[in-house]
Amino acid sequence: MKAANCPAGTIITVPKGLVTHFGVYIGNGRVIDNSREAVGVSERSQEAFSSGKEIGFFDIPNTQNEGEHRVACAKEHLGQAYRLLSWNCEHFSKLVSTNRASSTQVTGMVVGATLGTAYGKSVQAAVLGGVAGLLIARCLA
Repeated sequence: MKAANCPAGTIITVPKGLVTHFGVYIGNGRVIDNSREAVGVSERSQEAFSSGKEIGFFDIPNTQNEGEHRVACAKEHLGQAYRLLSWNCEHFSKLVSTNRASSTQVTGMVVGATLGTAYGKSVQAAVLGGVAGLLIARCLA
């Protein structure tokens, strides 16, 4: 299913290595997302958003009114700068859909890295713990 077949305001995703990239479908083949490449929240085509990968559907609005509200909210954030740990694509998309900016991917990575460091007391243990935490967060999302 292409994003064009879903209602405006749908939170869409694409795989990006070990992480999932999030965006807000706003209609007419356009997506607003928060990315490092665009240096923040910007609007682009669904093709540019997906880079040819299959688009997934994370959260579809229950009503047209809810979808319109999400699109308006997403547009209010255009131009805001990307920050990996506190304002990434998942923070942005969840704020638009739930009114609460959060990232299970960042939380999983930070918790995993902390536990890895506590257990192994080395950079390698922190990295392995962070990757493990990220993978666990993906499974739970």
